[in-house]
Amino acid sequence: MPVPLRQLPDLEAFLDLSRHAPRPLSALSLFGLGLLWAAPAAAQTFGEARAQGMGGAVHADPVGNSAMVSNPAGLARGYMYGLEAGYFRSGPGDVNAAGLNIIDSKTQPSLAMGLAYGYEFSDSKTKPGVDGHDARLAFAHSMIPNQLAMGVGLHYMHFNRTGGPDDLKAFTLDAGLVFSLTPGIHLGVAGQNLINTHDAAAPMLAGGGLAYTGEYATLDFDTMVDFTTAGEAKPVYLGGIELLLGKIVPIRAGVERNQASEVTRISGGLGFTMAEEGTGGSQFNLAFTKAVEVEKDFKFGAGFIFFL
Repeated sequence: MPVPLRQLPDLEAFLDLSRHAPRPLSALSLFGLGLLWAAPAAAQTFGEARAQGMGGAVHADPVGNSAMVSNPAGLARGYMYGLEAGYFRSGPGDVNAAGLNIIDSKTQPSLAMGLAYGYEFSDSKTKPGVDGHDARLAFAHSMIPNQLAMGVGLHYMHFNRTGGPDDLKAFTLDAGLVFSLTPGIHLGVAGQNLINTHDAAAPMLAGGGLAYTGEYATLDFDTMVDFTTAGEAKPVYLGGIELLLGKIVPIRAGVERNQASEVTRISGGLGFTMAEEGTGGSQFNLAFTKAVEVEKDFKFGAGFIFFL
């Protein structure tokens, strides 16, 4: 029988959520402060290290900050206080991004909430370049405990671009559902940038995924449809795996086949957790993504989470 989240230490609850499914979907509160991009096909630099390491395939198993990246319904699947700092760098374009996340999933048990902000910038001598801000506000609620959660996210972007595409200034919307068929089998449905920005850096996507979550392994398979990048609907296929070693080291791998941009990307990542039972702790995550067809298309990400 699964241990109720309210009886677990904060970090232990997070680790249990991130690796297997015997967990309640009771409505919990999450407050996040950070730059958390919504789409695996998007061109922005910032992301979330767990989701990146799994190739973006977390729409059916969104946990913690992964929920803000892929499916806001996952905000109702955690129980913790936490602070996360992250840095990402991508090419081509020598683009950097930094963000800060504060998580509170305990204060309001009936409604999960997330607030996000981050900053993205190119190296000073890089042309074309980008400089701008991203802000989000998300909510989630467990409609049927242990089975069905739903969420919605408001998203505002303001990016100044030099020597390239027009500036991006837009307000848009994310939404999603997570349905647990069994304690180990989950379905996710998600829509990202549902108010069309008409910009390939923040494409409109819709789709879903299937996830298996076990004691030491998680498998995710997602299909999203990109309505923006190619000027017509094109599928984006994603797959990811997460293995937990020694209960403290998650190892991740993933692949994305993006028919909209005609690019295949492979991903990998790992984490390391430091905690003592009954206390807080921390987790450090690294992730790397590389395009197969484009030599300079890469993204490196790192995130450090403190649990209070």
